[in-house]
Amino acid sequence: IATLRLDPLWPEGRLEMRLALSRPVRGTLAFEVADPSGRVVQAGELPVDGAALGHAVALPAVEPWSPDAPALYTLRATLRADGADLDAREERFG
Repeated sequence: IATLRLDPLWPEGRLEMRLALSRPVRGTLAFEVADPSGRVVQAGELPVDGAALGHAVALPAVEPWSPDAPALYTLRATLRADGADLDAREERFG
C-alpha cells in the first residue's frame, strides 16, 4: 500500500478511502474502522484488481473531531493475495 487517503464526510456519516498500490495486485483488501473507544463500527473485504482502489463506507453515529473533543477513529487495512498478507496499514482520522 503505497498511499492511503481518508476523507471523512461527517455530516453524511461517510468515509471515503483511496489507496494506491506500489504494483498491480489481484486480491482483496480487508478493512475495519474502529471508533474512538476502539469498538469496530464497520468492517468488510473489497476485491482488488489493479494498482488503485476507491471505496466509501457508511459509519453509524459518528463523533466528529473538534479541538474540544478530538474524537479519532482508526482504519486498519490489510492487502491480501494468494492466501498471504502482502501489506497492512493503520491510520487514525477524525
